Amino acid sequence: MVRSSGAIVVCLCASLSCAGPEWPEVGDAGGLPGSAQTVTGGGGLITKINGELEGPPGLPGAGLGDFEDMYLIFIKDPVLFRASTLPEDGGFAEFDPALYLFNLDGTGLLANEDVGGGMNESVLLGNSNDGSGAFIPAPGLYYLAISGFGTVPLGGVGLQTMFDITPGVGEISGADGLGGGTNPITDWTGPGQFGLYSIALEGVSSVVPAPASVFGLSGLMLLGRHRKRS
Repeated sequence: MVRSSGAIVVCLCASLSCAGPEWPEVGDAGGLPGSAQTVTGGGGLITKINGELEGPPGLPGAGLGDFEDMYLIFIKDPVLFRASTLPEDGGFAEFDPALYLFNLDGTGLLANEDVGGGMNESVLLGNSNDGSGAFIPAPGLYYLAISGFGTVPLGGVGLQTMFDITPGVGEISGADGLGGGTNPITDWTGPGQFGLYSIALEGVSSVVPAPASVFGLSGLMLLGRHRKRS
């Protein structure tokens, strides 16, 4: 959740449909596809997502805490796609961040924990560099998630790590962990680090239509996949 700050300039409307090129986290973005926050609008380019991982719950019984945020975005140009917390890109994180990209069905696609060279910031591009061959196949809807060190996505029956990432070398990984592959994300490890963040974006647009229609569209897409397989 983002607290009011003069350093973050955004456009807010009651419907959020006029949110400008910088998207502000509204309330708390969830950590799984079913609770992810949709970056909605008129289809214009989104250059940044500003948010906060608030960490442990403040009061007993207030929940499990806020250690990861997930957003539904529209990747307009997979070749130009870039998601970054690097300051030179306009990104920022008060913690050691990791970025993850998931397909619309929740299966893992790409992940980066650090850019290498001793820097803790994270950058995602449209292609992996770990030999897995993973890449963004086409423009469309994807889930972008951010977490702090100590919190990674899990999938599969045994809740295993979805991405097998070698730390410190700038690896952009495909979903090559034991919990990856055809398994959708179902949980996260944790707790991890937390704080304010800004994810600088390229090749990303707001989602059209509105959120309710988006989830109807995703259901139709999944139904279509099922029919093709049968």
